[in-house]
Amino acid sequence: MPPVVGADLSNHRQSWLTRAKLEAPRQQIALIDRPRLLTVLEHALTRRLCLVAAPAGFGKTTLLAQWRAELIKRDMSVAWLTLDEDDNETRQFLCYVIFSLSAAGVDTGRLLGLAEQGLLETPLQAALAATLEAIAQSPRHVVLMLDDYHRAETDEINNLLKRLVDNGPDNFTLIVNSRLRPTRSITQSLASGHAMEIGPESLRFSMAETRAAFDPLVSDSQLEMLFLRTEGWAMAIQLARLASAGDRAEGQVFGEFRGQSGLLASYLAEQVLTRLPEELQNFLMFSSICERFTASLANALTEREDAWDLLQQLEPLRALLVPLDGEWFRYHHLFADYLRDSLKRRHPSELKPLHLRASRWFEQNGLVPDAVRHARLAEDYDRCARLIENAGAWELILFGGIGYLSNLLRNIPDREMARFPRIQVARAYLAIKQGQILEGRRYLEDALANPTTAQAQADSTQGLGRDLLNVTAMQEVYEDRWTDEASLDRITRMINTTPDTDAVSRGVLLCSKIINYLALGRLEDAQETCQVATRAMRQGNSVLGINYCYLHSGIIALYGGKLRLAEANLWETQRMAEENFGADSGLKALADIMLNSQLFWAGEWKEDNFEKFQDALQYAELYDGWFEIFATALDVEMSAALLRQNLDAADTAIDRTQQLVDTRGGQRLGKIVEACRLAVALARQDDSTTRALAERLEASFPLECWKSQPQLWRPYQTVAPLLGLWTAQRDRARGLRILDDLVACCEHIRSDFYLIRALIARAQLLDLSGQRPAALTDLLSALTIAAPEKIRMPFRLARGLHPLLHAAQKKAREDGTDLVIMRFISTCLESATGADQRLAQAEAANIFSTREYEVLLELTHGHSNKEIARTLDLTEHTVKFHLRNIFVKLKVDKRTDAIAAATRLKLVPDTTRF
Repeated sequence: MPPVVGADLSNHRQSWLTRAKLEAPRQQIALIDRPRLLTVLEHALTRRLCLVAAPAGFGKTTLLAQWRAELIKRDMSVAWLTLDEDDNETRQFLCYVIFSLSAAGVDTGRLLGLAEQGLLETPLQAALAATLEAIAQSPRHVVLMLDDYHRAETDEINNLLKRLVDNGPDNFTLIVNSRLRPTRSITQSLASGHAMEIGPESLRFSMAETRAAFDPLVSDSQLEMLFLRTEGWAMAIQLARLASAGDRAEGQVFGEFRGQSGLLASYLAEQVLTRLPEELQNFLMFSSICERFTASLANALTEREDAWDLLQQLEPLRALLVPLDGEWFRYHHLFADYLRDSLKRRHPSELKPLHLRASRWFEQNGLVPDAVRHARLAEDYDRCARLIENAGAWELILFGGIGYLSNLLRNIPDREMARFPRIQVARAYLAIKQGQILEGRRYLEDALANPTTAQAQADSTQGLGRDLLNVTAMQEVYEDRWTDEASLDRITRMINTTPDTDAVSRGVLLCSKIINYLALGRLEDAQETCQVATRAMRQGNSVLGINYCYLHSGIIALYGGKLRLAEANLWETQRMAEENFGADSGLKALADIMLNSQLFWAGEWKEDNFEKFQDALQYAELYDGWFEIFATALDVEMSAALLRQNLDAADTAIDRTQQLVDTRGGQRLGKIVEACRLAVALARQDDSTTRALAERLEASFPLECWKSQPQLWRPYQTVAPLLGLWTAQRDRARGLRILDDLVACCEHIRSDFYLIRALIARAQLLDLSGQRPAALTDLLSALTIAAPEKIRMPFRLARGLHPLLHAAQKKAREDGTDLVIMRFISTCLESATGADQRLAQAEAANIFSTREYEVLLELTHGHSNKEIARTLDLTEHTVKFHLRNIFVKLKVDKRTDAIAAATRLKLVPDTTRF
């Protein structure tokens, strides 16, 4: 089930990106050279991190912008990023880092396109690694400057930054400019010696630098007075220069300085502001509500049409008016703070109307985050909700990623959320994408509880009704709730009422129907629906949706035992995911899980497959997985652990999957977990635990349960073989009835993959029950099904199958069986690991020859000398010869004692437990 299969993203990419953040501010005044500090900054190039930390007004940004210009002249790649409060979500923060690096000339390759999508399908750790790799591949030294870091700082951002520093390549330097000293995770780097810090004392103007700021005619005594009272504070010196540029005598201005730095700044700003005409004062105050503004925005705020003219009149204040990218400006942070305070004091009634004007301007210009923020500052939460809804609500994740929608929703207080059901639906989808499935359910229920929702649900073609249609479908699938016939009827009705023009919604619902069909064991219907869903996704131009359809086709083919078709679909899923969403995308992780599962069952699993499988599974467990993914993964993990006789690894897989059940829900997966615990208890011969688990599962899965409750068919594939094994210890006939029922279930479902495993289990129990002809019929049927698709692993996993495989090979040869099947039997014999493992143990102890061991295995099955001879293509005399050798080596003189001794030494399966 796709987490989203929304419309084409190409028209929405970068709609959330504020490019002005990527440009260093340009100074409109002659800068004061500060060679002393530039020399200090040069040392930063030999470190991974330089922290520039001081209160506002110490000239940090100006200094770094000056140094940046020098570095660019020296052919370095210098990225700039000005941060604000909206960047405190880790994915959005990293997206902007990628944008800034790309703007500086670093070749970020496809990573840039993924950032434009908000790293939607890319694990954060993988995106960070790819960012560092792009830096490492740069032929130039790369410097990343983060301005106003204090505005975005959180524990999560600090940790991400620490990883960036700790793992940064030799050609990388990070400069962090902040009003506040970051918390421990960053300052640890300072203590390690990998970083340096420039603090307020270093940033203070010296007397020489203060002199350079003023007219040479200013006397030394006046400058000394200024220097002592400003204490080298850059902002105060700049403001003093502005204040002294008027008609008042410099000595009078300098002599009136009093108080601490904050009071001094207010005083000087007052001197600057009050000397301006009222219209300019209002222009400054009204435009200060925005982080950045253009002349057009300023016109909207002031309700005038002459903003450009007014900006020209502000030329004397050019030290406080900072040009940004294109036509954008901002005020110096301290001056902006003062202007906002003045606005609150002088025109408090104008605040909300100003923010609403700003919100309308940003909306008209397609800048949704700013429009929503100013609506929130105006305390107009209805407008916040409307803006988010009109922009796409839950589908905004497609346009800008998780961080984009998350930041928008933060503008609406929790206490207001209940009034906006579409916003609650968007929250639900956001929770789903973050792996918080049960929390998503709560938000959906809150939306459904709203009195306006019932009417909206009547029209599922737009607005709230459409949102509920899509997000509810995804929520139900992730919780594994749509698993019965009633759910299937409901989905069908929803599809039938969805117009053909809304291809995206039809695609989402059709994918939900595929999952429902899989839950009910209707594999052919699932495949037919998958073809229809693919057409809908193509019609809706959803590459992501098409990709998920390939994934579903791969899962269906795997269930059906068509491993080659499964492989083709899963390879295509993997290829498309990597091409469109990156090598580390979440969709590729899902494809990796299923493709590696297919390789495992084909017996083509290599050691490095397991590591890739685990990495992909970790992503799915945290974010985007559903029943088919987790059940298939657990099956592989358990099989691999039991193959290696590593029960600790099995316990780990079980406990991790149980945690998924606890946090996501899903009764079917919970039953599979319980069955896996039974498998481990059986392997450990823990009789009390085995009995408790088996009896509980037996009550939940009576014979033919899959007929009355078809959604149990998939858990039954894990439960029934274990129940058959356990029951056969006391009642072999009943154990066989359970396996008969399992075979019937697989044949009804037409799942050749599970039928192979069921036939092998029944063949082994039949053989132990003295019914070798029937056992050979089952085993040859399993081999005949498996051979064309080369499904080897079920035969490797079956303990003690080696003798029966030999017998099957002989019978197949006598019957003139197809050579493809004959060759496949040979391959299975070569890789029958269960027998090989025990044979290796025996040979390592120098106990038996290979042939002696094969005779011993036949003996443990209760076969006569004649039957053993026929199975192994030996004469009875040769069998007797080998038996005599076995008796001598085991120090026994009877067949029963030989079996007991071999069992005690764990050289053969313990048939007494059947």
